[in-house]
Amino acid sequence: MTNSDPPVTAEQESYLRSVHEMWHRSLEMEDKPRRCLSPRLLDVLRLVAEGYTAGEIGERLGLTEKTVENHRAAIVEHFEARNMVHAVVLALQGGEITLDGIGNTAEGSA
Repeated sequence: MTNSDPPVTAEQESYLRSVHEMWHRSLEMEDKPRRCLSPRLLDVLRLVAEGYTAGEIGERLGLTEKTVENHRAAIVEHFEARNMVHAVVLALQGGEITLDGIGNTAEGSA
């Protein structure tokens, strides 16, 4: 008895495995509903993504640098990220923030 399906190439098999892994990760994410970030934490996250320091964010939002650092820690925890850069990446991937305007407002940007 022969199989009429053409053989699967290594590239196709790799693609199918990556789709399968993404599907499993999406199921895991559905099991852990994530609460939304507060508007203030979103403001801090956007400014971090734009390259502002904690001091600069504090000046812009009328917060102490320590409060901004606490907000940054809450953002990292929210995304279960390894660090703030990872949190920004996850926020971009999840649609919480977009690339529109990022990189155009921080001092020293070209």
